Amino acid sequence: MYGDTAPAALLRGRCLFGGDKMLPNWKDVTGVWDRMKKTKKPIALYGMGNGAQMILDVCQQKQIPVAEIFASDEFVRGHSFAGYKVKRLSELEEIYDDLFIVVAFGVHHPQMLLRLQQLSQRYEVVAPDVPVAGEGLFTPEFAAAHEEEIQQVYEMLMDDQSKRVFENVLRFKATGDIQLLAEVETPVEEIYQNLLCLGRDEIYLDLGAYDGDTLREFLNWAPEYKKIYAVEPDEKNYRKLCKTIESLGIDHIEAVHAGIWNQAGEISFLGKAGRNSRVEQGGNKISAISVDSLLQGNPATYIKLDVEGSEEKALTGAQDTIRTYGPKLLLSAYHRNEDLWSLPLAVKRINPNYVFYLRHQPYIPAWETNYIGVVPNF
Repeated sequence: MYGDTAPAALLRGRCLFGGDKMLPNWKDVTGVWDRMKKTKKPIALYGMGNGAQMILDVCQQKQIPVAEIFASDEFVRGHSFAGYKVKRLSELEEIYDDLFIVVAFGVHHPQMLLRLQQLSQRYEVVAPDVPVAGEGLFTPEFAAAHEEEIQQVYEMLMDDQSKRVFENVLRFKATGDIQLLAEVETPVEEIYQNLLCLGRDEIYLDLGAYDGDTLREFLNWAPEYKKIYAVEPDEKNYRKLCKTIESLGIDHIEAVHAGIWNQAGEISFLGKAGRNSRVEQGGNKISAISVDSLLQGNPATYIKLDVEGSEEKALTGAQDTIRTYGPKLLLSAYHRNEDLWSLPLAVKRINPNYVFYLRHQPYIPAWETNYIGVVPNF
């Protein structure tokens, strides 16, 4: 039972927008790739790495010319990336009167977020959304094709903030407008204080435990708990996780080196010793487990699910647990284009008693956008 620890938003009751607030009419939305194709300004890609290469590949497919690539001053060493000499912004400003800046890396550090906001006051700045997993792009046409599911999830959301986040993240993913994300940021503390409301008897499943960062986060809010399961598939990350567990002296924890899937067995896994490790064909075969096979009928009270695009498979493998125990859920909703609507709908099919909140922590692009699912009075 939630009792006195019920999420504050639940205690306030469900809030709905009035008739003047509505989801986008996608026919009226200009997508980020169309904006880039139509601009007369020279396009300057800000950043290097996997994200930059993915954006360059899309630009090539769509015949969008990229004039320059630049990086923050401390990363410019006279080197090249993808055939471009990497320059400083100051060098570009000596050449061009104006720029169309395309952000090509993930940003969550406050100073870098502030830098992007300052850049957007001087230049047109976008951050194209390219999926971490899966194929295709989030375009207005893609959203329009899923309008029924989008509307269904929008109406399920339990408070005003969730609806604002949902609308702005949808618009951002289509347009790349970074201001849309800044408008709906909330700190992670708000999730723990107002929505998850962790108690002393939590049985926590940290699925996609990485190096122990979210384990530390959990312990900040639930220093007293019943049991922890920490599951991480990447070998190097798993070793770091074990060191974190040892250094913190954590008791009542089971660390598991495996991938989370819809059933026990083997999966093909592309390990990159970082947050980009994921299930992908052509990777190495690793052991996989499901939540239900891990717990073997035992309860869970809180599940964090951040498994780089395998969230829906993992939910399928947690059906018995979700249906029987109704654990609190923290679901990453940004790895696949359809995650914003497919994940809450998947949970609802398993256990229709869940209600959902959506929050976005400071991050560009729309990473760290998470659903919080709870069963009232469970």
